[in-house]
Amino acid sequence: MNNAVKMILIYTLFLAGCAINLPISNSMSEFKPAEGKAAPEINVSYTCKTQFKDGKIVPMRSNEEDYVSGIVFEHNESEILTNMLNKYMSSKYRLDETESENKITIILKDFRLIQYSKDSADMEFVKLYLGRALDMQSIAKIMLQVQIKNNGNTSKENFIITSQSPASNYFIGEAHTENIDKMNAEVLEKIDDYLTDNFDNAE
Repeated sequence: MNNAVKMILIYTLFLAGCAINLPISNSMSEFKPAEGKAAPEINVSYTCKTQFKDGKIVPMRSNEEDYVSGIVFEHNESEILTNMLNKYMSSKYRLDETESENKITIILKDFRLIQYSKDSADMEFVKLYLGRALDMQSIAKIMLQVQIKNNGNTSKENFIITSQSPASNYFIGEAHTENIDKMNAEVLEKIDDYLTDNFDNAE
């Protein structure tokens, strides 16, 4: 069996294999808090809700309508990001488990992985035959909503946050993991900016 056939066989087995685990980091070292005045010393009622489940996820194609066949990943993004948000909130505010007039609710609405080849179908075949890696794009994407109530005023904001990078087909799992980590850091930064402007500094 020549090398080209071996590489095609390996790629076929990779696509047909079991779910590939994505070891998402729970580190907040990449998070850079917004600069501004300190958060108000008030009791805050905080809730984080999630509308997607951890477990298996099938990546979507670039149109975000069709799914990539033959490949499945395993993730715990809901658990990781919820814990990161809880840690951030508890370090920023004095959280009150009772019902408070000052409220912050974060809803994690949807989480997606997107991947697609940047090669043409003919080029994919040639590269696989020659045992060369495919040029792919990896994208992690999350949709969430932040709801706040402070000084009798209520508001909400929807966020769509993505992170993407090029990758080869043989290291697409590693690329997805790195993009999720970058995306989570940006989630914290976007929420921190929003709360600093609309909650901490509310008149």
